[in-house]
Amino acid sequence: MDNMFRRIAVLLFLFIVTIGLVGCNTQEENKEESSQDQNSSAEVEEQEDGSQEESKLETEYPLTVTDATGTEVTFDSEPTKLVSLIPSDTEILFALGAGDEVLAVDDNSDYPEETGDLPKLGSTYSGLNEEELIALQPDVVFINTQLQPEVAAQLRAKDIKVFGSNPQSIEEIMEAITRTGTILNNQEEAKAVTDQMNEDLQYVKDKLANVEPKKVYAEYSAGWSFGSGEFANDLINLAGGENIFADQESWFEVNPEEVIKRNPEVILYTSGEEGAGQENKEQILSRDGWDVIDAVKNERVVGVNSTKASRVGPRITESLIEIFEAIHPKLAE
Repeated sequence: MDNMFRRIAVLLFLFIVTIGLVGCNTQEENKEESSQDQNSSAEVEEQEDGSQEESKLETEYPLTVTDATGTEVTFDSEPTKLVSLIPSDTEILFALGAGDEVLAVDDNSDYPEETGDLPKLGSTYSGLNEEELIALQPDVVFINTQLQPEVAAQLRAKDIKVFGSNPQSIEEIMEAITRTGTILNNQEEAKAVTDQMNEDLQYVKDKLANVEPKKVYAEYSAGWSFGSGEFANDLINLAGGENIFADQESWFEVNPEEVIKRNPEVILYTSGEEGAGQENKEQILSRDGWDVIDAVKNERVVGVNSTKASRVGPRITESLIEIFEAIHPKLAE
């Protein structure tokens, strides 16, 4: 009997010891798992922080970029003294958050309103104040090579760094914005601007899916219109319109009888900033014989902001939406 009790006691002792060991091992395993989880979380956080740092876009200098004149322009460091001699580039600089670094602009740069406080250096047509420009000692001067073909050579001859652009489409405008952002080390700002422009462009494309274009006559200067080969014509196409004078080229003086014959469904005229240009609409509506045109009969004579539409800058997709809404008002509702 004593032997039996001793055996039972030994078995109970071994059972208790075994349970204790299992419990200890489980606690150790839990500690190890908890430690591993904490380490994994820390690693994830480090990876996330690292990815955020990696995603930040920074320009490395020296930077060499080829401009629209085919000239390689080298920037040894981030340029901070800027001059713009074209309104579209002025708008780009301010949209990228570089407005405080702009020393002066041309006479026609009037947007944003902060440009009103900047020195004006004349214009391509009235003449540039080169003496004042040289005195500013800018790091770079931005120009448009199509509208100012001789300016680059003139300024470079005086050892002034010039960067010229000449975008001919919305895609090229966004490329110019990205390039300028790289030059200024404002790549994050440039991406934000072009992301919004892409969103605007996609909005219009989605709205116009499977929609027939409407016949459009655009008169952005009294008695004058344009045909294919002009950026304004491309905007009408993108906005769901069909220019009734697409068979013409460039800008030309319009024969009023031809407009009646081609019978546009929508007439666009320039309203300028703040809706100015009501007289342009009244002039169109008062023309002899134009009361038979569908656009006039159906009250589809609509003003668009010519400043936005004519500048190859960051507001061009705003203009696209405005033209789209003018041509297809029901789709915009």
